[in-house]
Parts: sequence; structure tokens; C-alpha cells
Amino acid sequence: MGLWTWLFGERKTTSPVKASTTPPVQPAPSLQEREEQDRRRQELLAAAHVQSFSAEQFSRNAAELGEMYFDCPHCGHCERLNDVGKAVYKTNPFQFKEFPCVKCEEEFDAAPRMKFGACPTSASSTATTPNTLAAQVKFKKKWSRQNEFGLTDTFEEFSGPSEEAAKAYLNTRQITESLYYLVVETPEGCWGKDRAGIYKE
Repeated sequence: MGLWTWLFGERKTTSPVKASTTPPVQPAPSLQEREEQDRRRQELLAAAHVQSFSAEQFSRNAAELGEMYFDCPHCGHCERLNDVGKAVYKTNPFQFKEFPCVKCEEEFDAAPRMKFGACPTSASSTATTPNTLAAQVKFKKKWSRQNEFGLTDTFEEFSGPSEEAAKAYLNTRQITESLYYLVVETPEGCWGKDRAGIYKE
């Protein structure tokens, strides 16, 4: 027995703790995370297909498929499919599985709702021309009155849905008589026309 052991008792030795070389276990992704990863993977794959297309292929796809659109099952809003969308649809319809509606923002599977033909709500099918705007103006009445100079003023009164419609209609009319007035009432105010041209009352 040594002096140290006789004075203090047997020394307890401890082996040094070795740092663990095993990497921490990562929690498994949830079902929602896996679905989101799959969706993003499909988006990237579809984007890779689209980016590899040439302008000629885009044109060929557009000519082959023609006009296409789909409608939202929640609000009924229709959206036109452009040439890029046609290329994506042709290579990977899964891209449209969780498509958000631009109007109600609800997600739905747009692929099975694809339709061929002109979109009812597209800019091309609802484009307003001066003639279609002018046709929205409706005649109300025609009347005359005597002004302070003893002369007769003649008026034609109309109603229209907008300032643009009023101007479009007034541009279709030619006034050659003096003291003859056209007046179109709109929610934005009244627009008139006489021999000198169009004015706002």
C-alpha cells in the first residue's frame, strides 16, 4: 500500500468520455413536407422540359392543341392556357394538380378540367371595340327649349355605362346643325357633343 492510498484511500480513475461520432438523427419529414417536396420536384421537372423547348416547338404545340382553357369548380372563373402552359400540360399534366384560381384563390386539379376552344373570359373574347362600346349607349328622349335669345335648342339624351362608352358613341355622330346637342349621362358624369365637338358638362 502506498502512502497516497494509506492517507486518502484508493484513487478512482475515470475513463475520458469519448465524443460521439454518430451524427444526430434527423426527424423524418411529415406527410405534408413530403408532398410539398414531391410537388416542387414535379415543378422543377416540368420547368426543365419547358426550358428545353424551342420557339418552333412552342408554335407547333400551340397549333396542334389550339385554344385551351379551364374553369374553376369553386367559382366558375375561366382562364386561358397560354403557349407555355400548353407545353407544360403536354409534357406533365401533374403541374396543374394544385392550381390556385386567380379569382377565388381556391386550389383545384385543373388538368381534368381542360377544355378546347376560346376561353369565355379571355381578353380576346371579351375585347371591347369602339363599336361594342357605342352599342352600350341607349337613347332616352329628344326635346327642345327656347334659350334666352329666343332661339330653339334641341337635345338628344342618352344613358351609358361609362365615360368610354359615351365618347365612343359621340364619335359615331356628326353634328352639322347649330344649337343641336347630344348628351350622354354616365356614372362618371355627363358628356355632350355639339357642332364644335365633344365636351364634358
